[in-house]
Amino acid sequence: MIAGTLITIREGLEAFLIVGILLGYLTKIKRAQFKIHIWIGTLAALAVSALLAILFQYAAFQFEGASAKIFEAVVALLAVGVLTWMVLWMQRQSRGIKGELEQKADAAISSGQAFALGSLAFVSVLREGVETALFLSALIATSRDKQLLPGAILGLVLAAGITYLLFRSA
Repeated sequence: MIAGTLITIREGLEAFLIVGILLGYLTKIKRAQFKIHIWIGTLAALAVSALLAILFQYAAFQFEGASAKIFEAVVALLAVGVLTWMVLWMQRQSRGIKGELEQKADAAISSGQAFALGSLAFVSVLREGVETALFLSALIATSRDKQLLPGAILGLVLAAGITYLLFRSA
């Protein structure tokens, strides 16, 4: 349960913070009418992420014996690879991510392409959703923890609450 909670807190915080930055920026520049596009992109990314998680689990249960162990190893290696890539990416990008998101939002608004705003939210949230699906799939494949799903849901609720408190107090 704890591992699932920690994974979804971490990934959920990243996704919620990106969405919060975009929504906050639209409020700041008095373009609240574009917020719907952020929400549509976010909800679409959540739906695709959930579908991918289901597909990962379906694939996992198609294997038995040695092939199941190979599948578990491949998923675990993918999770390690994605985590390593994200740590390196965050190390390079963390200082400028807010400014970069705001620049991309400005470009989308000034070109009149509200769809691009939704796409920005979609891609940002989908990246976190795919990571979450991959990490949880690796965890399910290797641990068989019956409390993993409730823990993952708890982590998302906690991440949403933390993000709300952060933006509320800012």
